[in-house]
Amino acid sequence: MADSTTQSQELEKLKADIKAVRDDISKLTSSLAGEAQNRAQAGAQSMRDAAGTAQQELHAASENLQGQIAARPYASVFTAFGAGLLLGVMLDRR
Repeated sequence: MADSTTQSQELEKLKADIKAVRDDISKLTSSLAGEAQNRAQAGAQSMRDAAGTAQQELHAASENLQGQIAARPYASVFTAFGAGLLLGVMLDRR
């Protein structure tokens, strides 16, 4: 009888330990999911910031180019013509 009681107590203790392990795993999983979500949001924000910076730089370069074209329109036309001609010759070679 004492052996049966001891086994029953050990079984109950084992069940409690298993429940504690399950709870710990559940908490760990939730914590890891939260951390992954935070990192993903931080990465997305970083990408948005980089895209905004690149857009600003592209806009500034475009304005600079437009200013140079307006200052020297004939040189710009001949430069574009020459670059197109050179590109056409390079791509025409087989």
